[in-house]
Amino acid sequence: MALLGSPAPQATSKNIRWSAENDSCYISNFEGKILNITELVVEFSIYENLYSHYLTGSIVLFDSNGILEKLPMIGEEQIQIKVQTVEQRNIDYFFSTYKIEKVQTISDNNRLDSMFTIQLVSPYLISSNQTSINKAFIGKSCSEIIKNIHESYFEKNKFTHTEKNLNYLVSSDIDVEETDGLISIVSCDRTPFDLIQYCVKNSRSLKYPDSDFVFYQDSDGFKLRSISNLMEKDSVEDYFVGSAEKSTSFKANEYEINDYQYVSSWERSLNYDIIKRQKQGMYNNTVISIDPILKRYKEQNLKYVDPEVRFKHNTDRGIKFNTEKSVYKEGSPVHTRYMVSNISDKVYRDESYLKDKIIVDNEIRDITIAYPSERYKMLNKRISKMSQLKTGLKLNISVPGNSELIVGQNINFHFPQTTEATDRESNTQENFLFGREKNAKFLIVALNHLFNVTSKQFYTNLTIVKNEFGSVIQNRS
Repeated sequence: MALLGSPAPQATSKNIRWSAENDSCYISNFEGKILNITELVVEFSIYENLYSHYLTGSIVLFDSNGILEKLPMIGEEQIQIKVQTVEQRNIDYFFSTYKIEKVQTISDNNRLDSMFTIQLVSPYLISSNQTSINKAFIGKSCSEIIKNIHESYFEKNKFTHTEKNLNYLVSSDIDVEETDGLISIVSCDRTPFDLIQYCVKNSRSLKYPDSDFVFYQDSDGFKLRSISNLMEKDSVEDYFVGSAEKSTSFKANEYEINDYQYVSSWERSLNYDIIKRQKQGMYNNTVISIDPILKRYKEQNLKYVDPEVRFKHNTDRGIKFNTEKSVYKEGSPVHTRYMVSNISDKVYRDESYLKDKIIVDNEIRDITIAYPSERYKMLNKRISKMSQLKTGLKLNISVPGNSELIVGQNINFHFPQTTEATDRESNTQENFLFGREKNAKFLIVALNHLFNVTSKQFYTNLTIVKNEFGSVIQNRS
């Protein structure tokens, strides 16, 4: 088995085309000086992560002009990278530099050259870290507040750098899944990303009880999505390892497999982590809420093995543990959260003690009581679902470069069966735990687009997860 990171074979149909005439790389320093460094680029990587609010990257330069000292580079530079792929997709990446490392000096005929790596980060992180929000958001949905933060604090024309007032933020789209309920939030010296994360934790889905929201940035912009919503989407691509392509159904349907659909290398980085799942509260957890206003106490327990606990899975055949014989069926929760909440089964301000005291003559007397957080109602399931996702089956795979892949998408990963099939499974060569055919569905939680300019190769490394078994697990006798 090849390990992830070994060189991928050159793709025949999805490959980078790097041309100094059409594509470029520019760097600007704190004085506004701009240099074209296209010819210096050896390779660069772009990283997306479902659990990160911002993109990161790195770029390797071979420098024979001494730009480290001449520019000079002090950590306040901005980099623009333009890429064109064979799909005729033009991509512009904008980054801030935050670290220079692995500086190697090369001596050749009395000439000193250097090679070094520049670590890159989305300029939105730099902007967020130097911005404080002191503002009240009253009676708005979490999705609306996040859109307001993006518009107010990430608008490109409001932030400049250098003496020439060059914009260091570029226009970035935002696409949010609308959330349910209204909330009031008072922000005191919170950064935009911190406030957005607070909204994420309080977001309640209109459709899914899990309410497992994430906020992230991909090459298309910012997104607010529930994991359940992402899992429900169709797969965007099929990828194959070894004899999985010989599955009966693919033959019968004369499914044509292209060269770029073969996995170059792979590794199973995690099968599961029972200890983490126990500590994180996947199998059972307790949320204890205390209401100091109405003097109420509420204890909510979740047991993953209970039949009524249902999550949205990657496939329609997602299988949990055997609920009758699971060793986790009994036992007290080891994961408990305590929180101050406003506990009510109806509109909180309509409780008899509060009625007609919170809103008087259309004036809100207490904004947090008028629109309180209801996070306590959904926290049990979010704890269990996120632990299940992060500590379940995780694979790292390397595929020929595909610039249209982004985090949050689903792919079908077809992997051969590694043991002798039973009679029930004899008609397929796909791995029954990973899932077969349309049930071989995995969620992309992280990716790395790696562009090697010298060799003109482009490949994509994916981290994919599956939060359940792909087929029914035999009962244990």
